[in-house]
Amino acid sequence: MSALRFGPDGALPAGYARCAAGTTLLRGHSPDKAPDWFGPAVDGTGVGRFDVPLRTADAPGACYLSPTLEGVLLERVIRSSGRVVLSYRTVLREHAVTSATLNRDLVLIDLLSAAWTVHGVQMHEITALPPYRETQQLAHRLSRLSFMQAGDTAAWPDGIAYGSRFGAAHECIALWDRGATAVTWGATTPLGADRDVLAKACNRLGIGLHE
Repeated sequence: MSALRFGPDGALPAGYARCAAGTTLLRGHSPDKAPDWFGPAVDGTGVGRFDVPLRTADAPGACYLSPTLEGVLLERVIRSSGRVVLSYRTVLREHAVTSATLNRDLVLIDLLSAAWTVHGVQMHEITALPPYRETQQLAHRLSRLSFMQAGDTAAWPDGIAYGSRFGAAHECIALWDRGATAVTWGATTPLGADRDVLAKACNRLGIGLHE
């Protein structure tokens, strides 16, 4: 089931999506790093898919989340390893996951259902391979968008909703730091602390998991 409501179904214009308050998202990250990192640092160059190419004081940083463990596995573990058979011990040692519960609705730019019809972007552009020059330029452009909400007042989206390059049906979110206060961070645990949950997620994706 989707964690997003798109366009008019979410009381928004086409091209935007709503993620409702109370939704719990997941943030995959290194065990020795805090989850609430919005990169790159000011004056730094982008690394992630929807980082801005060069972050200035008025450009947003991005924090990558997913509503599902499958999204975390695809966007963090598989992307990093390039393998579809994983070592449980390596996953446990090298990856952590932190829950992030929304205390208000997020409004996101929809690159899932209206990428081309509203934003003029095709899927091959969104899923381009690293070093992500095209998608970072796209993020820079999209970060300047605003939309009209009820009462004819302008509002600025909190980030981008997109599908994983490794499985487009799995929703992911690049949250900009303008939406940082919408998130209440929960506990951090090793990814795979519950082996049964990890194994089921891997099985649904067709990923092998060995000791």
